[in-house]
Amino acid sequence: MTEALERQLEEMTAELLDRYEELTVLYELGASLASEFDVDRIAEIAVRRAAEATGAGKGIVALEREDGLYAAALLGAVRLTPGGLTEYVARTGRELLLHEDEPGPDGVARDVADGAVLSVPLAPPGDASPLGALTLATKTNGGRFSAGDAKLANAVASQLAAAVYRSRLVSSLRATEAVRRELEIAAGIQRTLLPSAPPAVEGAEIAALCMPAANVGGDYYDFVVDGDGRVSFVIADVAGHSIGSALMMAMARSILRRELAEGNDPASVLGATNGALFDDLVRSALFLTVFCARFDPATGLLEYANGGHNPPLVRRSGGGHVELDADGAAVGILRDVDFEPGALALDPGDTLLLYTDGVTEAIGPDGEQFGEERLRATFGDLRPQELVDTLYSASRAHAGVGSAQGDDVTLVAVRREETA
Repeated sequence: MTEALERQLEEMTAELLDRYEELTVLYELGASLASEFDVDRIAEIAVRRAAEATGAGKGIVALEREDGLYAAALLGAVRLTPGGLTEYVARTGRELLLHEDEPGPDGVARDVADGAVLSVPLAPPGDASPLGALTLATKTNGGRFSAGDAKLANAVASQLAAAVYRSRLVSSLRATEAVRRELEIAAGIQRTLLPSAPPAVEGAEIAALCMPAANVGGDYYDFVVDGDGRVSFVIADVAGHSIGSALMMAMARSILRRELAEGNDPASVLGATNGALFDDLVRSALFLTVFCARFDPATGLLEYANGGHNPPLVRRSGGGHVELDADGAAVGILRDVDFEPGALALDPGDTLLLYTDGVTEAIGPDGEQFGEERLRATFGDLRPQELVDTLYSASRAHAGVGSAQGDDVTLVAVRREETA
């Protein structure tokens, strides 16, 4: 065998051994990371394996997060230097291989003052920015990092980046699922706070509909019937449709029901509600619009008060609409509010409609709102259930087929009937 052939065989053998070592390291690393989802633990495993394979005495895994770059794992007496080599590689995505005492790029400090340094970026799947960097330093034999070391470090970094990306994705999905479950629970609780069905009241026909834009909403309606057959009802809208809005609405419900059950007139009910909720609403940066009324089917008398809510409409049996307006600020805007009492007589066949702004402010494809004019045009001589269903359908049709509902929608209709 010639000397040239022997050298060639030796080189091939060495290359095969290097390749075998690389595959062994990557296989063992992959097996270690497969069932691990703690990001810092993943980084610790990777830097230790990379250091063992390349003969490095020190190592750093730096990862990006919302508050900046941090050291997820450190091996040996080393630290992450602000503005250093590791940060440079993490931010630029450029590999660095420096021999002992070889300076880095201008203005970039060494994370390790002595020895050779090899730093490679952690490139996630796709074309996203680097997740951080893997830095190895100070060969235990005092030598230099080779091109083979750099190749191995890049392979480790690739597996590490994929594991970190997977872990963060899993954590995000778990958090999203947890929030979804919490929202479903909150939505279920909120639905139980609404009446299961309108009350059966002699001399009145009542229907209601409430459709939140999200899992939980800020709209609310309720009915309370007293011993004299009078029915009190309320419709309200807390700004927003978040969990905070829903919690505030639950608080408002307790106060409103208490005041209505005590037989207080609508203006007094709103005054007590504002007094009880004002501080909480201010701290939460929320406010509540609410309309409260009490109706006596026997006499047709409708008493009402308005706290900054959309003025309800009454459609007379002979045609024509009457707007019910009364002075009063939204609950939570002013500490001291005088709610103006209002009254109107309903004749048999007259229908009262209460609604939230989710109906009139539904926006069509052309950017135009459904508006009060369309509301009045749709508010014809319909029975209460048909009326609320028709208005909701008309509002959604205006917004466009398949469009997302932008706000909570609540409708309440009360019609006076003839009594024996």
